[in-house]
Amino acid sequence: MEDRDFTLGSGAKLWISLAPFADAKRLHDKLLQALVGRGVGNIDLKAFQDPDKAGSAVMDALMQVASNKEVEDAIFDCAKRALYSHDGSEASRSKVDRTLFDDPAAGEKAREDFYPICFKVIEVNLKPFLQAIFSVLKAQSGMIAGIQASISKQTKQPQ
Repeated sequence: MEDRDFTLGSGAKLWISLAPFADAKRLHDKLLQALVGRGVGNIDLKAFQDPDKAGSAVMDALMQVASNKEVEDAIFDCAKRALYSHDGSEASRSKVDRTLFDDPAAGEKAREDFYPICFKVIEVNLKPFLQAIFSVLKAQSGMIAGIQASISKQTKQPQ
């Protein structure tokens, strides 16, 4: 599996390899649990449809995930194969773990990049799962639409 490299908004570079399946699946599960398992009652899903409330709803969901210790642990497990360079050079590459954010060489830049790093680790490791889900959902929605059209056609025909 090849590394995926990113230049973050700060100018820092991030290299990420896919985590082992067990680690990526654990991240997948913990993320879903944080969003759904403890959040359906706390997140107003209808707010996502209202442009005036959507930003707040997104922030509520993000804060639930960001404050979840199990999600954070799963992100760091997946980040074991990631490297970060505060100045973009290969010479200053550091492993992505909790100590990175106290590294005097990286300074405050690493802490500023905390969320972008987490999002990229999530993106790289969950994209394969999500692409498959969306592909299945798209196929099923097409099938459902076909069935609905067929039923609609049958009910409109005179008997």
